[in-house]
Amino acid sequence: MNFLVFFSWQYGFPFSRSTLNDYFVATTWQVFGPAKNIVSLLGAAFSHVETYHLLANMMTFYFFGRDVFYTVGRRFAVPLYLIAGIASSYAQVYQGRRHGYNAQVIGASGAVSSFVIFSILANPGAMVLLWFFIPVPAALFGIAYIMQDMYGISHRQTYKGGFVGHEAHLAGSAIGGIAYLIAKRRRLI
Repeated sequence: MNFLVFFSWQYGFPFSRSTLNDYFVATTWQVFGPAKNIVSLLGAAFSHVETYHLLANMMTFYFFGRDVFYTVGRRFAVPLYLIAGIASSYAQVYQGRRHGYNAQVIGASGAVSSFVIFSILANPGAMVLLWFFIPVPAALFGIAYIMQDMYGISHRQTYKGGFVGHEAHLAGSAIGGIAYLIAKRRRLI
């Protein structure tokens, strides 16, 4: 779905620009305004405009997501992606409401963050290859992963003129942690 929506942003097919803007970009005004377009909270988790953004999210999802899918199966992992996508989009647009600006959310980063944290909690002793060749213990990587977004919130960093969705990342990470505890309690791990 991520690649289909990306293709649509690039070529206007199969989804039109109007459809993409209405259902695949979550904004504070869409969600909290008169339209109450809450569907966009989920659609945004499948939407990427830039190639780098799509590839970074999908590669991260592949490497961490396959561990989650193998561990708990599709019936647990797919709802995890959907719930984390909605929660992370909501966290970011709510931040805009709280501070009086129209936050825009696009990307799977929050949903993917849930898989990163779930995978790390399930196997904290694993090694993560940072930039494909620097081995880092998963637990240390997880701490740095969360700290980076906490720092980003406190220093509001921008990326190519747009805001990085630090609140979305942290919300996704929190959902991943909660999902891990649920899976452990259900003895899926």
